[in-house]
Amino acid sequence: MTRTTAATIREFFRSEPLYHYPMDRFSIKSPILYRPEHRVVHVGGGPNRNHPLEINLNQFRLENVDIVGDAEHLPLGNASVDVVVSNAVLEHVKDLKETLREIDRVLKPGGLVYIEIPFAQHYHTHDAYGVRFEDYRRLTKAGLAAAFDFCTPLDVGVCVGPTSALFQIVFSFLRDLSPRPLYRRVVDFLYRLIGNPCVQLDAHLSEAVIERSVIPSGIYYFGRKRDGKTLRLDELPQPNSQFPRDAAARIVLGQRTAKHLDVHILNTGQTTWLRAAELGWGTVRVGLQRVTENRVERDFKRLDLPRDIGPGERCEMRIDLGEFEHADAIKVDLVIEGIAWFEDRGSRPLSVRLRER
Repeated sequence: MTRTTAATIREFFRSEPLYHYPMDRFSIKSPILYRPEHRVVHVGGGPNRNHPLEINLNQFRLENVDIVGDAEHLPLGNASVDVVVSNAVLEHVKDLKETLREIDRVLKPGGLVYIEIPFAQHYHTHDAYGVRFEDYRRLTKAGLAAAFDFCTPLDVGVCVGPTSALFQIVFSFLRDLSPRPLYRRVVDFLYRLIGNPCVQLDAHLSEAVIERSVIPSGIYYFGRKRDGKTLRLDELPQPNSQFPRDAAARIVLGQRTAKHLDVHILNTGQTTWLRAAELGWGTVRVGLQRVTENRVERDFKRLDLPRDIGPGERCEMRIDLGEFEHADAIKVDLVIEGIAWFEDRGSRPLSVRLRER
């Protein structure tokens, strides 16, 4: 057994539920948060690092901690940070109002925040790194959004699902029936053996089930501090492709001639595609990829959408084949500029063979 395989097995049977599942939309937000021009501070970060651009701030000198400081007294200048990230930390700060004032103070106008906190999780006063701290609170989705009243909420939802909450509560109940060390070790073993593999079911529940759950294990908040562009951004359909919730489309071939292809594109997601975004990213375009001898030119050409396309709406595009004279095939996909290709988020592009090998 390789070291990597052994580590994967240990992670699968770890004694606490994983905090990120595939239904967590952090992955599509990462290109928005972690941009080269952004100063990104993770309040409570370490010993892990989510992204190479992330600056970890923690009151303890853990591995990968870049700045030692208190969340209630951030050692950062006014309006000096583009992005604040905080995962499973706000429930542990003693003075939440002061912490939020500090985040407001250091965040630039137009800056972004991404926060995750537990909801239906057991009371916990220490983490896996041997550092002791208190557990003060839980917040609902509405409560988390209200706490960040200096921001526009872009997306609020579930990052850890109800199956995780159910198994953690059940095994916590069983563990608390006796203080005997041997009994508790047996319960912990059973949780690693049975409970934690079962919480992986959350990854296979539909997003609708996850979002309507009243017992999510963890929730998240994604917001933008208000600035001069806020009013214009608020007028856009929500959510939109500047701050997308998803990237999903169905692309089918219509009429085909020797000179052109007609394709029909349906927005099958929840996000409105913007033909021209207000910020430096988020414009949705049709991406044409030229395939020659199994070599894909992914950024070969872009086509503008005819208009903004809302969820459930469709449009038709005509593709001139003149520039594909020597290509074996053409792939048609959509791209949210500066964020993601739809194919990378699980959507299926249209592939059309132009000539036989």
